[in-house]
Amino acid sequence: MSADYDVGYGKPPKETQFKSGESGNPKGRPKGSKNLSTVMQETLSQRVVITEGNKQVTVTMLEAMVKGLFTNSIKGKAGATSTSFKLIQQMEESNKGVSIPYHQDDGSVKHHEVDIGKVLDGLGVSK
Repeated sequence: MSADYDVGYGKPPKETQFKSGESGNPKGRPKGSKNLSTVMQETLSQRVVITEGNKQVTVTMLEAMVKGLFTNSIKGKAGATSTSFKLIQQMEESNKGVSIPYHQDDGSVKHHEVDIGKVLDGLGVSK
């Protein structure tokens, strides 16, 4: 052992320290692997084709899920209705005016500003 190096808390012996460029976890997470958040973002942004009325429309998976949720809510499915109201409430609490995108026939996207509080008041829903 070297006389000029003190071994102690946070100072392991030199011979047991990792060599330069060597990992302490060589079989750890591979480079380029994705975490759950990244996979979810990529999946929810994928484009899917859904049928609205007689038309087939291309939307993101997230839009399709939200449309399905609110469609089931309108059909009276209790779980969907409960979840819909929770989402509306969270949107209202985080942002009074919400910009809702909708797709035009020419493929362009327009945004419509909606005051969620006014929508809920119009529906007779208490906040």
